[in-house]
Amino acid sequence: MKRAQQITTSTFADEVLERKGLVMVEFYADLCPNCREMKPVLDQVAEEFDGRARILKVNVDEEPTLVSLLCILAVPTIAVFRDGEVVDGIVGAVPEEVLRDKLQGLGMRSN
Repeated sequence: MKRAQQITTSTFADEVLERKGLVMVEFYADLCPNCREMKPVLDQVAEEFDGRARILKVNVDEEPTLVSLLCILAVPTIAVFRDGEVVDGIVGAVPEEVLRDKLQGLGMRSN
């Protein structure tokens, strides 16, 4: 099963900013209950959109510099990038359908 991939400050530019297409990034914390709730949701979306959109995650406690640069103020925060630019976002835990609809609305189709 495809899962949301962990990235760091050092890989963020390559994995997100320099990528063509859609990339969804969740900013989370291990101790955040809503973030733990989102883990299986993101993994399911990663599976459904495999090959069409990248689903990534950043641990805010491990990457404070990146979090500061992107002005992430709450967790979970989900940012959607298209061709390296932020095009949409969500703050808080949401159902899988919301993430799916968000990607589909931006031009991606699930399997």
